[in-house]
Amino acid sequence: MRHRFHRHSLQPGSILPASILLYSILASAVLLVTGCGGSGSPAKTTAPLSIAPTITTQPASQTMLLGRSATFTVAATGTAPLFYQWYRNGVAVSNGNATTFLTPVVTAADNNTTYSVTVTNSAGSVQSAVATLQTGPRAPMLGDLRYLQWEQVPLLSEIGNQYGGVGTEIDGDTVTGTGSLPDPLSIGSFAPYGGSSGNFPSCYWDAENTGIDPEVQILPLMDIFTFGTVIPALGESYAQYLQSVAIPNGVIISMDYHPSCQQIGILQLSTPLSTEPNFDQRMELVDPANLQAQVAADGAASRIVSAATYDKISGKFVLLSYGWQGDTSTAYEAKTLIAQAANVLADAEELANEGYFISACGGDDTGGYALIGMRVMGDSMPRPWYANTGTTNPGDLNHPTSGNLPTLADPAPITPVFFIEEATTNQPETIYNFSEQ
Repeated sequence: MRHRFHRHSLQPGSILPASILLYSILASAVLLVTGCGGSGSPAKTTAPLSIAPTITTQPASQTMLLGRSATFTVAATGTAPLFYQWYRNGVAVSNGNATTFLTPVVTAADNNTTYSVTVTNSAGSVQSAVATLQTGPRAPMLGDLRYLQWEQVPLLSEIGNQYGGVGTEIDGDTVTGTGSLPDPLSIGSFAPYGGSSGNFPSCYWDAENTGIDPEVQILPLMDIFTFGTVIPALGESYAQYLQSVAIPNGVIISMDYHPSCQQIGILQLSTPLSTEPNFDQRMELVDPANLQAQVAADGAASRIVSAATYDKISGKFVLLSYGWQGDTSTAYEAKTLIAQAANVLADAEELANEGYFISACGGDDTGGYALIGMRVMGDSMPRPWYANTGTTNPGDLNHPTSGNLPTLADPAPITPVFFIEEATTNQPETIYNFSEQ
């Protein structure tokens, strides 16, 4: 039996049989898969490139006081994570692995040390510029209110001029400021302004202060200007009065006695912290010839003379020395000078250049001005200072006429230490202003 096979020809417009159509679809799918890689694996993607680190803020050179720590900072960009390694004089430090590096407490041996940092990531590394640390003179211990108080808190004046003043006629009045630090009382023969209250003569002093930055203050401080009456000729005692006005956790840092109005102006500084170690006050009535010996004895006993004035009636200087429970072991060297008004700035500069902080200044044109210089034993590094001579004309003040200020950025402010008003032959009222660190 013969079978006949028929060849089918597809004419335009005709429809494929179902079997042929299915075969065509499958063949097309095989070709498509083969063209995309042949094995059926997914398409590959390209990883983003890592960006090597770049330093945007270099560490800055600075001056730091002895007894404090310096902080160096760097800022960098690049693909995270970034790794940091700080170096001191080219040697890696074990705890230097962050954007900031806090040095150990600065000593005199740290002067001119260098700091740098390397920033590294997966794409590479970059070395920072080298910053230099210079050492300044010794800073007071935090909480030691006996001298250079402005170095212990950030001032509002550092972020904007916030100075303010008040003048008060003294009838035993008290002016209190919280969260502020004061200028010392003006001293000298022309410091208080004459007036009267009732049937007796009276005086008043200018009380000036500057605010403490409340956001970052270290100690909540309070200044108190107290004005009272002391008449030694009538048997009234300085010691009794000064003890009666003393406040807890406080130090009298400036005083000025004027027998013409039979009154004394006093400036105290304190902290309300109940945990703050106490200060003990001792009044000393000293002959000018014994001034050096007395202050030296105080310093050897870890006491600091914080205020001085001159009593015309007895011809002696009245000193206030304080010990502090927060530090009973540090011994201080002393150097005292007695100068007339025209020479007081030159003598103050001499003390500062020899490393002494001026802890007290007081007197008048009769007995001269006692300048009390004290320093930690062996600390002879010059202290930054500036001095100014002017008159009562506005604009003559707050413009240093000479100084020894740091050449590098220094975080500690300059503290006013005395403000003298005196008469001279050329000017009726000359002002001598001295500040130091």
